[in-house]
This record gives sequence, C-alpha cells and structure tokens, in this order.
Amino acid sequence: MLEVAGAILVAVVILVYLGDFVVLAAVLFGLLLIGAALALVYFLRLAPVEVAWGIVAASVVIGSIYREASDEVKRGKRARQGE
Repeated sequence: MLEVAGAILVAVVILVYLGDFVVLAAVLFGLLLIGAALALVYFLRLAPVEVAWGIVAASVVIGSIYREASDEVKRGKRARQGE
C-alpha cells in the first residue's frame, strides 16, 4: 500500500505542476483517488503496484488534457479580443 500512497502523492504533484490545477482541487482529487485505490486493491484484488502505475499514468493524462484545454481557452480569448 506504500506504492499506492506514493502514487497518489505523485499524482497530486503532477496535477498541480503539469496541469496547473489549484492545490485544493488537486488535494480533493487525491482524496477521491484514495477511495478508488482502496476499492481496486481490496475488492477487485489488483496488485498495489499496478494500481500505483495506473494512478500516475492517469494523472499525467488528466494534467495534459487540462493544460491543453486551458491553452485553447486562452487562445480563443486572445482571438476574440483582436477582432
């Protein structure tokens, strides 16, 4: 379970720095991840290492999508101001 705890901590840090999430939102997402990880490990009997890798991979994807979406919004605002 140490792997899962470390992965959740890394996921929160990735979301804050890669995805420009607000710290509070990233921490709340981390709390949500705790519940999901516990369900995956205890009810579905997945290995904690697999869950940890999935959490980190998901946070990178979510952070990248969020950053890309926020960049699109910024570009759209600049284009409207130039008109």
